[in-house]
Amino acid sequence: MKEISELLERELKTSLRLLKKKLRLNKCLVPKPPEIGDLRRLEAWSPIYLLLVEEFPLHEEKLFKCLVFTEDIELGTLKGDTPFLLLEKEKTILVGLPLWIYSMDALLQDYSTWIGSFTLEKIEEFTHFAEKTPIPETPQGEYIKAVAKFLSPINTSSLFEYLESLEKEAPQILRLEERVFEPYREYQFSLAASSKRIFKGENWLALVEESESKARLILYLPQDYLGKKIKITLGEKVLFEGELESDQIILEDIPLFVDYSFLEEALSVQI
Repeated sequence: MKEISELLERELKTSLRLLKKKLRLNKCLVPKPPEIGDLRRLEAWSPIYLLLVEEFPLHEEKLFKCLVFTEDIELGTLKGDTPFLLLEKEKTILVGLPLWIYSMDALLQDYSTWIGSFTLEKIEEFTHFAEKTPIPETPQGEYIKAVAKFLSPINTSSLFEYLESLEKEAPQILRLEERVFEPYREYQFSLAASSKRIFKGENWLALVEESESKARLILYLPQDYLGKKIKITLGEKVLFEGELESDQIILEDIPLFVDYSFLEEALSVQI
């Protein structure tokens, strides 16, 4: 057992040293538009694979939710239901991590190679593992966190740049009353502070911006919602009901929270 532990520690040190390098992507030889169900390999020096499980249309582009797979079997395996993929043609085994990122379609098309496709049943199985499995305080957990940091230029930086590029037209602004957030007070004092500031619902994408005393939520909606009547709710509270004049709605006067993750469950946009 001690030998196995020492082997794992050596593998972890090697992987962490490699993952500290800056992510550099190369263009793939055969570009192919991304689709839900695709398994794609990022064209980087360290093999990382992405399984596309969800799609969100934004203007003329698309944002994809991507589950992360790796060739590092020992460092990626957590428990019995860890997903494994056998790539027979490549003679490679992949392991799924409890981790996902968001990526724009243009990046996936130009900088990742299509490997294969998976059915809805498999997608649901893999997504459940990724979303419900906590990252442990073990060498495997340290490795998974390093992979997340390594992929952050795709998951965060490029997405922020894209969101900023959309801020051209005058958004609709809604000022909210503080009582709207009473059911979520526990998130103001959460023990686990979250650095996450980008959130996604079924048909919306949002960015949280904080000032000294308040926060605001920049809500991005599908362009084909323009001119249609929509209803925005937070839990049972109706925040807005009326015609959408801009594909951006800014929700002002939000109390400061340590963790805003409740938005992904509680915030709903209906058409």
